[in-house]
Amino acid sequence: DSLMLVDFYQKTNGDGWIIKWDLSQPIDTWFGVELNDSGCVKCLDLDGEAGCNAQKKGGNGLKGSMIDLNLPFLEHIFLAGNQLNGEIPDFTNLPYLLTLQLSCNRFTGTIPNFKNMPRLNSLELDYNQLTGKIPDFNQLGNLENLYLSNNQLTGVVPNFDNLWNLKRLYLHKNQLSGEFPSFSAKALERLILFDNQIEGSIISLSLQKELTHLNLSNNRLSGKLNVLTQLPHLRSVVLGNNDFSGEMASLEPLGNLVEIDLSNNKMSGSIPKFKSPILQTVLLTNNHFDKSTDWKDLPALSICSLSGNSLWFDDLMPYKNWLKVASNYEKQTISIKDTLVEVHLGEKIILNPSSRELISSNIYKWYHDGQQINSMDERGNLIIEKTKSADLGTYYCKITNTNFPSLELSSRQFILAEKSNVEVKVAPILENDHWVFDYDEHSVYNFDLTENDLLSSDEYWDIQILSIPDIGVITSLEEGLFELKVPPGFSGIIDFEYEVCNVKHGNLCDAGIVEIEINKPVNDQYDFLLPGNFSPNKSIHSETYIIPALAQNPALFTNPQLIIYNRNGQPVFDKKPYENDWQGTYLDSNVPLPMGIYYYQFIWEDEGRQIKTGSLMLIR
Repeated sequence: DSLMLVDFYQKTNGDGWIIKWDLSQPIDTWFGVELNDSGCVKCLDLDGEAGCNAQKKGGNGLKGSMIDLNLPFLEHIFLAGNQLNGEIPDFTNLPYLLTLQLSCNRFTGTIPNFKNMPRLNSLELDYNQLTGKIPDFNQLGNLENLYLSNNQLTGVVPNFDNLWNLKRLYLHKNQLSGEFPSFSAKALERLILFDNQIEGSIISLSLQKELTHLNLSNNRLSGKLNVLTQLPHLRSVVLGNNDFSGEMASLEPLGNLVEIDLSNNKMSGSIPKFKSPILQTVLLTNNHFDKSTDWKDLPALSICSLSGNSLWFDDLMPYKNWLKVASNYEKQTISIKDTLVEVHLGEKIILNPSSRELISSNIYKWYHDGQQINSMDERGNLIIEKTKSADLGTYYCKITNTNFPSLELSSRQFILAEKSNVEVKVAPILENDHWVFDYDEHSVYNFDLTENDLLSSDEYWDIQILSIPDIGVITSLEEGLFELKVPPGFSGIIDFEYEVCNVKHGNLCDAGIVEIEINKPVNDQYDFLLPGNFSPNKSIHSETYIIPALAQNPALFTNPQLIIYNRNGQPVFDKKPYENDWQGTYLDSNVPLPMGIYYYQFIWEDEGRQIKTGSLMLIR
């Protein structure tokens, strides 16, 4: 064994290790080497902290290729956080190996099936540059932990039919595709697959009764989510940025739920019910929820976002105690088609701003062709006693509420026109749109949806956004003109669908596809980088978000400020001066943010205002 370790030492740049081996001393004195009772090597732990455990402390400075170790009694390998490269050996001479941890290195190539290590319990190859498909690992019947995240793996996710003991499966941040797998293992507790390209329904999860953590965000999954009610032990559910749809059953059976994120899907109907005394976070942003439910007995709930849905003020009232931050209730999109009201001059007209429940805290303001008017009754209805020619035109009502001061809702547009005996039917003809914008520091982009569409000027047209973008928020400014606001630091492509209908003949409609491309920001003169991954977990990385340049040269950054945004551009952390102390929590609370993609602005003063933007992955 000692000769094998000497060979390993020399081929991994032993002279450059942080803590070196004194090869003149007995093997049991070498850092990170643990022997069994027979004097054979039992554990090799060079992840930065010896002790034969999974503490990833930045490695021990190992470089070069990994050799195929011949240590027949070796049970544990901990080499995370080094700079080992090349392909991973299949380790044909390690029959007793229980743990193989090669995380956070620079390995390339495909993953061996490790068929000669039948006792293997934990396989950790995450944070490398591995490619190819995931083996089915048929010979590893004892495997409980499989960590392959943050690589470049492709192909489908195997069903792992022979891995009956599998408890933790981490495959996030790869390039996996195909249908959602049907896992045979019923012991699964943590299933983390976010940031891939997996499609289909997740109904097969109904067999995973032991599941506690589920993160499938940023995929292409679809269908209904009723399967969640069949998983009684769920604690964390993160399913944002998919294509899930339909109404949700009550989630009251999930009494252990701590966090749930369903943002950026197409869920509709009523807000789901919860009944978990430890529930802390509910994120339902950017869906199509349009009805409230009664939430009771949620003493731990501290983060709640219902923004970007289709909720009126009476829908929001039951949640007002949790919606104290404006970004958690803003951007309600009420999908109501415009209404053509044909009248005879002299006729009395009453326009009702909403059919919803009257709330005394509502404030109504009516507008005629953009000018505010005052002709309301006590219920906010607009009354025109005798219609004159000057009364014809477009009417709408802006509704605000004292409990939600940052939200303004609009009624449908009422187009008041004189009744005509001439019947003309004109359908719209839409052309797909593609806009390219240079990066804007304020992350706001304006465009005219109907600029290249064929719409008769003699007709009235209703414009509706059919699909909510995965990132950012779209707001209607005026007829045909819209605004897209994305998180600072975002660049890439956003697409969505819209529909234009003839107001008078609502069945005459056409749909179009919009693609907006935002270029990357121009490179600045500063060559330092901010971390792209952050896990506030001592066993993986630093427990705070450390900007290395700020830590090494704080004098270079006057009044440094760090702002973190979610995918909708809402700030979830903002501190000035920033002292490398963000712990992945919401604003100034101790409530942890869910896993997912976030965007940052790092701002400081250096002969004027300087700024760096980008994205980061928060990992739990």
